[in-house]
Amino acid sequence: MNKLAIVFPGQGSQYIGMAKEFYDNYDYVREIFHQASEVLGYDLASTCFNGDSKYLEQTFVAQPALLTVEVAAYRVLMNEHKIKPSFLAGHSLGEISSLVCADAIEFIDAVKLVRKRGELMQEAVSNGKGGMIAITDMDSSMVHYFCKIVQDSKKYVGVSIYNSGNQTVVSGEQYGLIELEKIVKKNGGQVTWLQVSAPFHCELMEPAARELQKLLYTMDFKEPKIPVLSNVNALPYTSKYAIVENLTHQLTMPVQWNQTMYFLEAQDVNLIIDIGPKATLRNIIRRSFPKIETYAFDKKEDRETLEMYLKDKEMDKMLFLHRCMAIAVCTPNSNYNAEEYNNGVVKPYNNLKRIVEELESNGSIPMEEHIRQAINMLVSNFETKHTPLDEREERLQQLIEETDSDKTYIQMLLE
Repeated sequence: MNKLAIVFPGQGSQYIGMAKEFYDNYDYVREIFHQASEVLGYDLASTCFNGDSKYLEQTFVAQPALLTVEVAAYRVLMNEHKIKPSFLAGHSLGEISSLVCADAIEFIDAVKLVRKRGELMQEAVSNGKGGMIAITDMDSSMVHYFCKIVQDSKKYVGVSIYNSGNQTVVSGEQYGLIELEKIVKKNGGQVTWLQVSAPFHCELMEPAARELQKLLYTMDFKEPKIPVLSNVNALPYTSKYAIVENLTHQLTMPVQWNQTMYFLEAQDVNLIIDIGPKATLRNIIRRSFPKIETYAFDKKEDRETLEMYLKDKEMDKMLFLHRCMAIAVCTPNSNYNAEEYNNGVVKPYNNLKRIVEELESNGSIPMEEHIRQAINMLVSNFETKHTPLDEREERLQQLIEETDSDKTYIQMLLE
C-alpha cells in the first residue's frame, strides 16, 4: 500500500496562469481565491492569471499567491482522490501551506501572515541589492568554502537551502553573489539565478524574523492533524507550540530539504505528490530519490499517470470485507452471555454479510462507509468476545497485511 507525502514548493515556482484550470473547473477553488482576495484587497485571480510576471515575482505578491494556489490544489487532490497523506512537507513558504492543509493554521490567518511575511522580507533588503543562486555539480562543503572566501572580501553570502546532494542554494548581497558565481564556475560548478526579489533564509533576514515573531505570537494555532516536517530540523512538528519558533528561525536558517527527503525515505514513503506550481520539487526528488514515485499535480500528464498509479495500488475493498468476516469467525469467544453475544457478534456479522452479498450481486465496489462498517463489526466482535488487547492488535495487523491496506487509513477509520 502507498505511504504518501505531499510537498509544497516555495517562492520561485510561481508563474502566470498557475491553477487556472482548477479555478475554471471547481467552485470551491474560486471560493478559496475569493477569500484570499477579500483579505488582500485586490483580485488575486487576475494577478495570477492575467498579471505581469515581474510583479508576481515580488515577495509580498508571490507569497499569498503561492499559498492560495497550493491550498486550492491540495483541496482538489483530496476531493478527487480518497487518499490520506502520512506526511506534509513544505519548502520555505510551502511550510506555511502545509500547516494550513494540516489544519494547524486557518487559511484566512495564513493569507494575512504570508502577506506580512513577504512585506517584511522585501523590506529587510532593498530591492535589487540581494538575491539567491542555485549551485549544482558541486558538494555543499565546497560551496561553504567558497562562501567564506567571498565573505572575507566583506561581501555577505551564505548557504540558505540544501536542496539535494548535488544542489545548494546561496543567499546574499548582489555583489557577493556575482563574485561567488565567478568562483563556482571557475571550479566546475553550475549557477542559476532564482526568480526571487530578496535573499531568504540567511542572516540578512534577521530584522524580518524579529517582526514576524511578534505577529506569530498574536496568532492562534491548532495541533496539526497530519505530521508536518519543519524546514529548520527536517523533523515533524512536536506540537502547535513549535510553530512560532520554527517559522521565525526559518527566515534566517538554511532549509534542510535534503534531510527532509532522507527522513521521508526512512519512514518508507513510496509516493510523493508535488502539489505546487511547475514541477520544481518533483524534479529535485526524482534526481536524488529515483526509487520514490513522484508526481507534479500541476502537470496534466502527471495527474493522469498518478490516477492510473493509484488505481493499480488501490486496496482490494471486497477482500477487506471478506477478511474482516473471516477474522470475526475465527476469533475465540470468552463471553457466554447469549444476549450480549447476539447483539455484539451475530447481528453485526449478519448485517455485514448481507451488505457483501448485495454488493457482489450488483457488481458494486465497496465504499468507505462499507469499510468503516466492517471495522466497526470487528471491533464489536472483539469487545463482546473479551478479546485481549494484544490479540486485537495482532489480528488488525494481520488484516492490514493480508489486504495490503494503509495502516494510517485504517487507524483513521478506527477513531
